[in-house]
Amino acid sequence: PSMNNGTYFASLRNYIVKYSNIEHISVLESPKLFHQALQTTMTLVLKKRKNKKNYIFQKNGLLIFTEKPDYLKKSFKGKTTLRDLGYSVKTGKIVWNQNKDLLTNSPDKGIPLIWAHNITPDGLRLSHNSKKPQYIRTDNYDIGPAIVVNRIIGSVNSGKLKAAVIPEKMKFIGENHVNVIFPPNKNRQLSTLFSNNDKISINGLFKQLKSKERLKIIKYITGNTQVSKTELENLFPVSIN
Repeated sequence: PSMNNGTYFASLRNYIVKYSNIEHISVLESPKLFHQALQTTMTLVLKKRKNKKNYIFQKNGLLIFTEKPDYLKKSFKGKTTLRDLGYSVKTGKIVWNQNKDLLTNSPDKGIPLIWAHNITPDGLRLSHNSKKPQYIRTDNYDIGPAIVVNRIIGSVNSGKLKAAVIPEKMKFIGENHVNVIFPPNKNRQLSTLFSNNDKISINGLFKQLKSKERLKIIKYITGNTQVSKTELENLFPVSIN
C-alpha cells in the first residue's frame, strides 16, 4: 500500500493514471491471508482504458490513491492545510546511530533530543533513565514553539498519530523518527502563537492533530506505516475559525 501515497512512487501513480483506470483498490487488514507474508497487502485492479479518476485524491499538487476519495474530499470541505497556513514540516535531523559519539544523558552537556517515545498522551516527557540518551551535543538546534509528532504510526489502516507541544524558547532537536511542525512568521511575537483566538495557533493545531476525526482521515491518506512530512504539510485538513 505504500505505493498509494509515497513520494518515491509518484511516477508510478502518474503512469497508472495516464494509461489505465483503477477499477478497485482494497487494503487487506491482515498479511496472514498470504503464506509467510510479513507486510500489509492490497488488491489493485487496473484496466487499460481512459482514467475515470476512481480511487484518486489530489491536493496541493499531490496525487494519491485511496479507498475513500469521496470521504477525503468531504473532509477537506471548508478546511485548509498546514502549507496554506504558512506552517512548515521537517523530519528530525538526527539519525541517532550515526551520531552515537554526540549523545549524552547529561542535560548540562547537550540539547534535548526528542524521540518518538517522548511524545506521550500527557504531552512531551523527557526521560533521564532511558536506554536511549536524551541529549545531544550540538549547536545546530531548533527553538520552540513547535509541535512534534511521531513519523512511524504503526500498522496500515490502524495507525496512531501522537503529538506534543515544544514550549516557547525551548532549545531542541528532533530524532529522525519524528516530524517537527514549525509555525509561520517566526519573527512574530512568539506568545501570540499560543492564543486560542489565533486561527493558526500552536495550541489549536495541537488539538486538531489529536482529534479522532483527524486520525480517521490520516488512515485514508497514508498507505504506509508512517506519515511523511510532505503528507502532513500538504494533506492534513485544518479547520480555521
